[in-house]
Amino acid sequence: MDDPVYGKLWITTQGYAALAQISHPTAGSNGHTYLHRKVLYDAIGPGDQPCNWCGTIVEWFAKGERKLVVDHLDNDKLNNERSNLVASCHRCNATRGLFMSWVLKHRDDPFLLTLLKANVNRK
Repeated sequence: MDDPVYGKLWITTQGYAALAQISHPTAGSNGHTYLHRKVLYDAIGPGDQPCNWCGTIVEWFAKGERKLVVDHLDNDKLNNERSNLVASCHRCNATRGLFMSWVLKHRDDPFLLTLLKANVNRK
């Protein structure tokens, strides 16, 4: 891959949108940041945040269980609209990811489809 141009987006091998933005707080030592992290950080700022799913307090630059992970609500890594991004703890983000993978593999199951529709209609 060519070196990215400052401020220009590219897609990483993991499927995330990234950009070179050396001065942003979420940029790594290489000056690159993931767009989803930039968008959420710019919206909610630094400091402690509750996990959207379990309420555990997480923070941007913590290590381990307290590290804030940006979760894409629709599981689309390229949908970086603010309304699609929430703060999450690593455990909830990983568990939700595994669950959604399972759901997608079994989406033709009539019982699961009925259950999912019932939960969507509850909101």
